[in-house]
Amino acid sequence: MTFQYSIHRVPSSATEIARTPPTLLPYLAGKFSALRLSALVESPNSFASTFEAESLYSGSVWLSRFSRPKVHYFLAVAHSPSAPPESHTIDTGLLVGSVQLYGPSPASFFTLPLGGAPPPLPDAQELKYQMIALYSSSMHRRKGLAKMLIHGAIESARKQAQMEGKEKVRIRVFLHPENLTVKTLYRSVGFVETGFCTLAEAVVQTGDPEALPEDGGKGDPERWLSMLGVVMEWVG
Repeated sequence: MTFQYSIHRVPSSATEIARTPPTLLPYLAGKFSALRLSALVESPNSFASTFEAESLYSGSVWLSRFSRPKVHYFLAVAHSPSAPPESHTIDTGLLVGSVQLYGPSPASFFTLPLGGAPPPLPDAQELKYQMIALYSSSMHRRKGLAKMLIHGAIESARKQAQMEGKEKVRIRVFLHPENLTVKTLYRSVGFVETGFCTLAEAVVQTGDPEALPEDGGKGDPERWLSMLGVVMEWVG
């Protein structure tokens, strides 16, 4: 079956939430939890978290993820080809993909001094975001959905930069070194390799510091402290 796709940002600001029907976010949280758990099963090496951990989350925990500070969720929805464009809303169709942006973050937090990347521009000139957890359902791949999600997130960040009078947007992503398919995908939309990172740096930079062991990863340095993650950035 051929589908039509649309990309939507989940309401996150207090103003947006106040205008949102009270049942929408719990509904989306339920749909997102199923998608996220599928992603953890299908692509365990692409995420710092695990299915075993997140499958224990309650409905309230999933809902609270939408209100985490500085985390912006973008969802891909598949619609019937017969559905008119005006019906392509976030709560219709099938939830088939997602990506997150974390930020904007100040240069003092964003900079990874040991990874080899050139320093970012001053905060007065650009907004800085981390792109996280890009995923599309296996049944809907090879249809350009991942690129649609990336472009949707970039466009949202650019609009925010314009509102704040910033010249540019910098979006960074961390990749597993063996994930060549995803690396090729990001290259195709304008990301370039800029350096390396540790898993410990990655979980902090993506807004998930609670995933870091209490000892900062020293008990398992090969996993947490090895400079193996690939860093790619998009600036525009």
